[in-house]
Amino acid sequence: MVEQTPPEIEIEIVFAMWGEQNRLRPASPQNPNRENSLATKLEQLDWATRNAPGIRSKLYAVDDGYPHNSARIAAEITASHPLGDHVLVLSLADALPSDAPPLSKLQSADDSRKGGAIILGAMTIIEEGSGAVIYTDTE
Repeated sequence: MVEQTPPEIEIEIVFAMWGEQNRLRPASPQNPNRENSLATKLEQLDWATRNAPGIRSKLYAVDDGYPHNSARIAAEITASHPLGDHVLVLSLADALPSDAPPLSKLQSADDSRKGGAIILGAMTIIEEGSGAVIYTDTE
């Protein structure tokens, strides 16, 4: 009998951020009742794939230009999180203006509220060679 190695599968998820600065952070005296959503999503992905050989996961956290700089906050969180290497933090403001449709319709991040972040995340995943995109919101 010939054993076959299962194909490697990468689960890639777009996590759009618009006004999520408080939800990204853990609860603290200065930030009560918050969700620690980025760390929670990383831990959920790790739990879902931990015992699944050949499955890797990556989260694309994309800031859609809200003035509280969710990209910076997400980068700080991932830099200190043990699963931080499973995250790519993107900023829509850094990708614009763009000649690539459909982003070419946006002159700045101010023209978008999450839609541009979802598109940028999906485009990045596809450019990196994946054929499937999953989207999740902060909640």
